[in-house]
Amino acid sequence: MLQKATDSGKQSIHQLAQYVDLGNQALSFEEVRQSKTLQFIPMPNENTDFGFTTHHIWVRFQLKNTTDEKEVYFFETARPITDVAELFVIDSSNKVRKYRSGDAIPYHERNFDHRKTIFKIVLEPKTHQQFYLHVKSDGEMLSMPMILYSMEALIQTTSFEQFVFGFFYGILIIAAILYLFFFFAMRDN
Repeated sequence: MLQKATDSGKQSIHQLAQYVDLGNQALSFEEVRQSKTLQFIPMPNENTDFGFTTHHIWVRFQLKNTTDEKEVYFFETARPITDVAELFVIDSSNKVRKYRSGDAIPYHERNFDHRKTIFKIVLEPKTHQQFYLHVKSDGEMLSMPMILYSMEALIQTTSFEQFVFGFFYGILIIAAILYLFFFFAMRDN
């Protein structure tokens, strides 16, 4: 069960999640869901690191909304360079919805248009949903944060990151202009 988010509006749900590493075995969602032999194990920490891998990783977790109001969260997982991240959502009526994100997925096909791998999750009042997350990369570093953000927390985090990136690239542009000045001012005629 999901506890109310902290004052920061951000919380890790790794303690609710279990994963299985299938190696190079590419199973469909239904095969993973129906399998009695797959051994899912708990996520060990807030940002589980699978190293440089091409393996198929499946993560499952469940969220429950016990309030009388609709809850909207933004689920951040996998690094932005992860090629494919597919989130399968099973609602309380057993209906399955599939959302896609990742570096190899065009922006218009993503669940949420953001530079990170983020999925929008809507929990209706007094309901629960089961989630299966499939991630696959082509050999890059695969780390799996499992973080839920409120709308306000996501906006604050994104704004701060944009400020830091702007400052960093601003310093690079100033350095490039300074070095070009020195290059042209000090060269031999």
